[in-house]
Order: sequence, then structure tokens, then C-alpha cells
Amino acid sequence: MSAETTLIHPRDPATRLRPAAAADEIFVRRLFKAVRAEQFASANLPAELLDRLLEQQLRAQNAGYAARFPDAASLIVVHDEIPVGRLIVRASRDSWRVVDIALLPEAQGRGIGADLVEAMAGAAEQAGAGELNLSVRTANAAARRLYARLGFTEIGDDGAYVAMKRRLTAGAVNPACSP
Repeated sequence: MSAETTLIHPRDPATRLRPAAAADEIFVRRLFKAVRAEQFASANLPAELLDRLLEQQLRAQNAGYAARFPDAASLIVVHDEIPVGRLIVRASRDSWRVVDIALLPEAQGRGIGADLVEAMAGAAEQAGAGELNLSVRTANAAARRLYARLGFTEIGDDGAYVAMKRRLTAGAVNPACSP
């Protein structure tokens, strides 16, 4: 975990981040399959073939992230002492990038994701960064709505992914997320 990412502290005391370890591989695999299986549901693939396809997709994703963001921190999201997600974030002096954020379906819709994004924005501001960036699948309408509510604006669309940015200002508070 980089020095900057140790600044990420979710508001909910039941949620915390810890560095991903080799022992988390089984959880990360289960998380990836739970989140991505819906993308392939319409293909009606046999379970064994779907499992192999998702394994291949996970390996490709991991290799791609390692190549594009070798200095990113890989963190496990823990809620009530149970792993519920993964966050990969790249922190640089001027901007932070959410490389990947994923929560198990049963952890979605409970405010954990919004809390994590707000905690990242606060940590990035504290570290002096001026923006928080991410990309989201074009088809992921729920995530796009969440990010827009959290102050992100769409800055590009390649057909598969929408690039989004949230400008950060020291001391600024997003009114959509104020208590």
C-alpha cells in the first residue's frame, strides 16, 4: 500500500481497506466471477465454459492492469470483517486513478462504493492531487449514475468505456454526499 493510499479512510467504521495478499486470490477470483458473469449471461454458456472464459478474462485483466499501472495499490475492501470487494488505485502527485473498483453483488447498493469513492477523493485532495479519474463500462448505467451523483463528469467515450473525472479542490464538499 503506497503512502498516499494509506490516507483512504471510509466514513463507515465497519469498512476498511487492507493491502491485497496472495491469500486473497481465491476471493478476488470469486469477486470477479460474481461481478462479470452477468455480462455473459445472455450467451447461455455451459457452466464449465463460462468458468473458463471468466478465468481467462481475469488473467487478461490482471496482466493489463500490471502493464498499464505497475505502481497501483491493490486493496481489499473489508466490511464487518468480511472481504466484500477490491479497489485498485494509482496515486500520483497531480491526479489519482481508480483502476478498478468492484463489490460483491450482495455488498452493492449499501453505500459502501460511494463511501470508498468519497474517501479516495478526500485522500487525493489531502495528498495534493487535483483530480480523481476512472473509466466505467458504458453499459454499467448504475455505476455511471453513482459517479455522476458523486461529482464526476463524463470526458470521453470509446464505445466500451466512459472516461470520467472529478475535479478536486481542497476543502470542497460534494453536496450530494453531505450528511
